[in-house]
Amino acid sequence: ALSIGATVISELLFTVYSSPFGPTNMVGHLFKLITFYLIYKAVVQTALSRPYALLFRELKQSEEALREGERQQRQIADVLQEALLTTPERIEGITFGHLYRPSTLAGRVGGDFYDVFTLGPDSVGIIIGDVSGHGLDAAAFTSLARDTIKAFAYEAVTPSEALRRANLVTVKTGATARAGGHFLTAFYGVLDLEKEELSYSAAGHPPGVIRRVDGSTEMLEVTSPVIGVFPEAVFRDSYAPMRRGDMLVLYTDGLTECRATQTEFFGEDGVRGVLESLPDSPAAAVPQQLFEAAFAFCRGTLVDDLAILTVASDSGPATPGAQR
Repeated sequence: ALSIGATVISELLFTVYSSPFGPTNMVGHLFKLITFYLIYKAVVQTALSRPYALLFRELKQSEEALREGERQQRQIADVLQEALLTTPERIEGITFGHLYRPSTLAGRVGGDFYDVFTLGPDSVGIIIGDVSGHGLDAAAFTSLARDTIKAFAYEAVTPSEALRRANLVTVKTGATARAGGHFLTAFYGVLDLEKEELSYSAAGHPPGVIRRVDGSTEMLEVTSPVIGVFPEAVFRDSYAPMRRGDMLVLYTDGLTECRATQTEFFGEDGVRGVLESLPDSPAAAVPQQLFEAAFAFCRGTLVDDLAILTVASDSGPATPGAQR
């Protein structure tokens, strides 16, 4: 840059001199010497004699650009993940709690999601799901799948029909192909507070557990295939009583797949064991208690992201406990 500046000055002086022996011509030649000296400094001394300094400077610039790109991606990822885990502050007639933990900080944008929403005066929709894979592609597919299931849920169809339609949309629109072949497991249930009954369909998703008011536990069943693979997949409904004081506990496979060794998993028995040992824990506190038990079991190493959602019938207003 200095060499270019000196050249400009030199050429300007050469345009105005009146005598080849005058001071203007002499100063112009001096600036020309300075120009070549600076070219020597830039090309020979810096680029050849001290190439590592130049290399490290370029690496530093590349590193800073990479960090800025990662910062922007993290910001986008945080917004996406926050949207996938947003629940209402309260819903009349139930209490609920929820928790999400990524397996690693870098992979905090996963495919886990959950939602609780009002369908009518006496019914509540409950969704939890898990998209295979991580990253922005998986998060985009997760957002599409979650909103599609919820949209069909508002049409007052059965849980199995909502999942069937969502599956058809994801397959027919090519959403799974665009997302890199990801598929979705999901649990969608409708809690009827007046009938005290839960109707649900579990599409390849861990079935969940109901902790009864007396402290006993009951496993639900997986009734349907995963979403996003077969357009003509058949989805089925199941039913379970949900009386006041009973609590529905849903989770992604990141919880049950916590492992102490290669063959020893936390599993469904671990979930039921924790629930039966804490018969009086409220729905808002159970997700954290389950996570702490699983985290201790696997000695602080998660192999996958995990999400936990608990919903309990309650005669008073909801006081949810949301934990991140």
